[in-house]
Amino acid sequence: MAGEGAGAGRRGLAGLALALGVVALAGCAVGAKAGEPGLPAGFAAHDMPGVDANAYVYVNAGEPARVPLGAFGATDLVAGAGVVSIEVVVDDPDRDFAARAELVDEATARIVAEAALSVASADAARWVQADGPIVAFGHSEGPWGDTIREAWAVGSRVTIEERYPDVWEAIRLLPEDAPGRSVAVGFARNAPDLLDATLEAIGFSLPGLASALALIRADVIVFGVYAADPSRLPERLDREALRGSGIGVLGVAQAGYPGFVVGFLFDQFAERANLEETEVGGTTALYRVVDGDVHLMVKAYGSSIFLAAAPTRAEVEALVLAVVRSQESRS
Repeated sequence: MAGEGAGAGRRGLAGLALALGVVALAGCAVGAKAGEPGLPAGFAAHDMPGVDANAYVYVNAGEPARVPLGAFGATDLVAGAGVVSIEVVVDDPDRDFAARAELVDEATARIVAEAALSVASADAARWVQADGPIVAFGHSEGPWGDTIREAWAVGSRVTIEERYPDVWEAIRLLPEDAPGRSVAVGFARNAPDLLDATLEAIGFSLPGLASALALIRADVIVFGVYAADPSRLPERLDREALRGSGIGVLGVAQAGYPGFVVGFLFDQFAERANLEETEVGGTTALYRVVDGDVHLMVKAYGSSIFLAAAPTRAEVEALVLAVVRSQESRS
């Protein structure tokens, strides 16, 4: 009986030690703090259309930007169009997607509409609508296209906070003062499933990153885009656009596990994404160079994973340090 009592006591002490260890780990894995991030001009008042969306992007440089007409579908025109803002909505990247652009004037909108129509005429699933300085265009093989066209036509919008509260909370983790001006913000849901196809479409290859995000159950990624020269936006956000452009991208992935569990998995996360530990301004991060011209850096705060991409190491470090300063300043 005495031996049984001693064994029970040891088990009780072991259980207490394990519980204290978990609490200690949880305390060390403090999550990122939300604040009032720097966001593109007009975003706070620009609710998203009331449709289902697995990805959404809002672009506004704060001043009219010259965007090549190729961004709207034209292949034989090189002139640029003056754009005030663009929003892109994607439900299925292969079937259901649309964009709405606000141009500087109606004359420019007519040129953009013609560029979009030059592509739409060859595909029955594509459509173009123009109304004053606004041009909307997209591709849909079902009722989703009708829904978004009606939403844009009648102004049926809803706040991101109301429709996707988890997305809004992740957006609030972006820093107040990142290098360059905030020119775009967006999100992707079901991120591990969409990531490889999306990156491939814009000319990137990051083997292992989708697998790493799936490991920690990071289903939602939000991102901000920052530009040193916001007056001239690239035709598309690809490797050529990043190279020497002064454009940086900062993403936030929210893991589906508590921070201390993410801590246990983080070595596997780094291995899957081919990332190596490095020092940045006195803090630890993960780092990788992709094909010699895109620098990727990852910084974790508990279950919040910040991912930065830029053309140079100095620029990607500046993005990560902006996150560090932001987190340190938030109570």
